[in-house]
Amino acid sequence: MDLSDDTSPERDETLLAEAKDVIERYKNLRNELTGWNLSLGPIQISRALGTNHIFIIFAAWHIVALGAGIGILLLWRSGTELGIALTVGALFGIGSFISQVWSQGMDTEREFLHKTENVDAMERLAIVSKQMRDIEKRLNRQFPERLE
Repeated sequence: MDLSDDTSPERDETLLAEAKDVIERYKNLRNELTGWNLSLGPIQISRALGTNHIFIIFAAWHIVALGAGIGILLLWRSGTELGIALTVGALFGIGSFISQVWSQGMDTEREFLHKTENVDAMERLAIVSKQMRDIEKRLNRQFPERLE
């Protein structure tokens, strides 16, 4: 019995479960290969951070820095210059660093996606190429005078 033609609800549930499992394994592999880890001496923080997480950190940092800068300017009139300098310095320093990390993460993710999608495209190209060669061989046998 060929199970590929089976459209029973049990078969559909099995296929759905298999699909969910494959998608979960794909996501885990993607996180493993494109994630970032942080290690500070004996302290190790291991968390898969994708570019979306880094962007959220980037945006949150800028919002917090803006709030701190405004707070310093409003609450400590004598430290206005220092508040401005610290806020602007932090914004440029951390913003520059996080944008570089984000850019490298995007490159890694694009490379990963390109490699996984390119394999499928190459397989499809090989199939089409083989079909074209087969057609050409058949045409050469049937109409050799037309193809010269």
